[in-house]
Amino acid sequence: MNIKNKLINRKDEFIVDPEPLSIYLGIVGASGAVVSIVNYSHYLVDKHKEKKDKINKAKLIHWLSKLENTISELEGVFRIYKTFLLEVGVLSERNNPPFSQLPP
Repeated sequence: MNIKNKLINRKDEFIVDPEPLSIYLGIVGASGAVVSIVNYSHYLVDKHKEKKDKINKAKLIHWLSKLENTISELEGVFRIYKTFLLEVGVLSERNNPPFSQLPP
C-alpha cells in the first residue's frame, strides 16, 4: 500500500490535532476575546454613566440656583409683610410673635 492510498483511506477518519499547545492557545484566544468584549461593554456603561452624571450635576446646580433665588424672594416678601403688619399696628417692635400666632 502506498502513501497515496493511506491518505485517501484516512479522509473518513476524525483527525485530532495532536499538538496540545495549539489547543491551549485556541482556548486562551477564545477566552481573551470574551474578556475583551466584557471589558468593552463595561467601558461603554461607565462612559454613559459619566455622561449622565455630568448632566444630572448640571441640572442639580440649575435647580439649586433657582431655589436660592426663590428663597431670597420669599425672604423679601416676608419682610414686606412684617413691615406692613408693624405699620398697621398688628405687630409691635417689642412684642413680635411668629407668623403662625398672628390673628386671622
